[in-house]
Amino acid sequence: MIHGGSHIIFSRKDVRPAQTRLLLDKGYLPVSLDHRMCPEVKLLDGPMVDILDALRWAREELPRLVSERFGLDVDEERLAVVGWSSGGQLAMSLGWTAPSKGIKPPDVILAFYGPSDYEDPCKFCSSLSQTLRVLIIILVWKHPVQPVGAEDKGLQYDVLEVIQDEPITGYGIVGAWEPLSDPRIETDPRTRIVLHNNWKAQTLPIIIRGLPSRKAAAKMAPRDWNNLEQPTTEELVPCSPRAQIKRGNFRTPTFFIHGTNDELVPWQQTQGTFEALREQGVATELVLVKGAPHVCDLSSDPDSDGWKATLRAYEFMDSYIF
Repeated sequence: MIHGGSHIIFSRKDVRPAQTRLLLDKGYLPVSLDHRMCPEVKLLDGPMVDILDALRWAREELPRLVSERFGLDVDEERLAVVGWSSGGQLAMSLGWTAPSKGIKPPDVILAFYGPSDYEDPCKFCSSLSQTLRVLIIILVWKHPVQPVGAEDKGLQYDVLEVIQDEPITGYGIVGAWEPLSDPRIETDPRTRIVLHNNWKAQTLPIIIRGLPSRKAAAKMAPRDWNNLEQPTTEELVPCSPRAQIKRGNFRTPTFFIHGTNDELVPWQQTQGTFEALREQGVATELVLVKGAPHVCDLSSDPDSDGWKATLRAYEFMDSYIF
């Protein structure tokens, strides 16, 4: 279980209680993971490495520890990974990083409203055959986005203000439930980075290349850290699920959930990644939750569309685990 806040905030404590209970009732052993956070480390060097280490640990060490401490049997051959928001990208990254290190990848992945296409979209611009879906993705990564309820009000700030000298593995001042409705997301320097990424189109530069602390930046050539150039395609491909799918490096059955009123990650991006998986012959399903925001799985009301989508996701997972 991997919980994301653009790889920058939240922690393993931001679990979905109703979903945890559901997993326990089904016979799963849920394990919630922390990882080093961006931008103190780059996505490729920190979070993706840590999640891969956690997968190795779950396969090789966890069964023995649980047996010795609790007397329970854990089957290391049957393992699923669930990721929320940026945790969805991390969950999917195991599909190509694990085999490259000789580790068995997850048997199935659930990706809840996560980013899945980091590859530089500029290479599509000259193609007249590309669809509106691709154009929307271009706008998201390359141009400012104003999340509803947290629009840019012209705040003056230094994005390096809260960057630590050493990596951190959790940051939870603002809860993961409805972060955009919490006014502290604009005033707390670290949570504001999530908005900064959208306001200034800085998501990719910050998570792919990282940011220095003020102390480290003082030793570098002066530059505008609030407005960085976009990464190259070569930098993006190793982190991008869809790029890896297209290259045939991803074979793990994957279920997607995404709200059609997502204010942070466009549902069209997930739709495109779902279609890319189908084209590669990889088992996959997608549920779009009509009118739902980014965090579309909070309710456990059996009549809610979000809960119905969640149950379908776990049924998909069951089919590959049991």
